[in-house]
This record gives sequence, structure tokens and C-alpha cells, in this order.
Amino acid sequence: MKDDPAQRKQRAMLVVVVVVVVVVVVVVVVVAVVAVVVAVVVVVVVVLVSVAVVVVVTAVLVVVVMVVVVVLAVLKIAVICGPVWLKAIFVVVVVVVVVVVVVVVVVVVVVVVVVVVVVVVVKVVVKVAAATINTYWHLGGSSKVNNSFHIKIISNSSSSNIQYRKLNTKHKSI
Repeated sequence: MKDDPAQRKQRAMLVVVVVVVVVVVVVVVVVAVVAVVVAVVVVVVVVLVSVAVVVVVTAVLVVVVMVVVVVLAVLKIAVICGPVWLKAIFVVVVVVVVVVVVVVVVVVVVVVVVVVVVVVVVKVVVKVAAATINTYWHLGGSSKVNNSFHIKIISNSSSSNIQYRKLNTKHKSI
């Protein structure tokens, strides 16, 4: 059974279009992953200076959008001259690209928010730890000296009063 030249040409075009679609989807996914990784690395390296975070995230999103626009423009030019099934494949590619771009934007925003929250929490913990250590040393604390405090609670009918008095006795720990 012989294939006529029109069917061969149509199958060859289909193979080319499928290859182009696969390459476009792979390129978009790779660009999306690279954009997320770059955003995370730069945000962590810059240690979240507010302006730098906004600039980095904006730059990553602009690069992703530019790549998507160029890819879609090239595909649209190819589709204009093609048959109906090529237009259908184009619609599928557009949907995939839009979904990938939305996912990239969401992931970048979530990563930035998570990193900001982590850095703020770490800063608070460090400040609390520093304040605790400063208070400890200010009170004369040391690993070799046991400071004793006497707490005296004076209570009467009208109010309660708590007094703290540091005892002068220092005992060396054994």
C-alpha cells in the first residue's frame, strides 16, 4: 500500500509540530525552574534588603514573560499558515505556557514571603537571645558562679508587692 505525497507531507508536518511543541514546553519549564532557583539564591544572598527583593523578583518575572512572549510569537507565525490541527496544538501550548507562568509567579511570591518570614523570625530570635545573654552577663552571671536571688513577697489587704534582692553570697559550683 502506497502513501500519497500529501499524506507524507502532512505526517512530516505533524512530526515537526510535535517536536516544536515539546521543545517549547521543555524550554518554558526549564526557564521557569531556573527563574525560581535564581530568585531564591539571590534573595538569600542579598539577605532580604527590601528594594533588592523587589528588583530581583521583578527581573525574574520580566525574563520569564519575555521568553514566553517570544516563544508564543514564533509559534503564532507558524500557526497562521498551518492547518486547523496546528491551531489546536497552538491552543494547547498556550494553555501549558500560561499555566507554567502562573505557577512560576506563585512559587516566586511564596518563596519570597517564606524567606522574609524566616529572616524576620531569625532576627527576632537573635535579638531575644542577645538580650537574654546581655541580661545574664549584666547580672554577673558566669558558668563558674552561682548567683542566688531571694524573692520576698509582701502581701497586705490593699495590694501585693514583690521585692527582689540579690544576695551577696557567691558559691563556686563543684
